[in-house]
Amino acid sequence: MSASHLNNILEIANNDLLSIEERFKRLRTDASILQSQKHTCKRNLYQLNNQIASKAKLLNPCRIFCRRDKERSIHF
Repeated sequence: MSASHLNNILEIANNDLLSIEERFKRLRTDASILQSQKHTCKRNLYQLNNQIASKAKLLNPCRIFCRRDKERSIHF
């Protein structure tokens, strides 16, 4: 690391440390919010998949009935 790099780092530390800390806090809060949203989305996806499976189970007898009815109408 060169002297100019060290000078830049010291300037940042002297001048921008407070703003960096504030940005870090905001980013940490944003990360927490995103984590919470991710959890909510996972839960919603799980519930939707359960609803889809439940509706598929309800529709299956209807499909069988329609298929049999169609087959009967073809034979007559």
